[in-house]
Amino acid sequence: MTGTAGTNISAFGAGDLDGDKKEDVLVLISTSETETLIAKRGHNGEHLWEEVCNRNGSLCIACE
Repeated sequence: MTGTAGTNISAFGAGDLDGDKKEDVLVLISTSETETLIAKRGHNGEHLWEEVCNRNGSLCIACE
């Protein structure tokens, strides 16, 4: 994954998030404005879900 300047991208093994008995991955994308957490199937990268929150000062407040 690539991002624009000022974007930090990290990925972490997350265990089995979807019950298919295979390891999945969480991807965290952080900018000065937002943080996005994306869950992906570990064996094929298919998108499972995504949660975005907007920063308010130094806090991240979840939005729906």
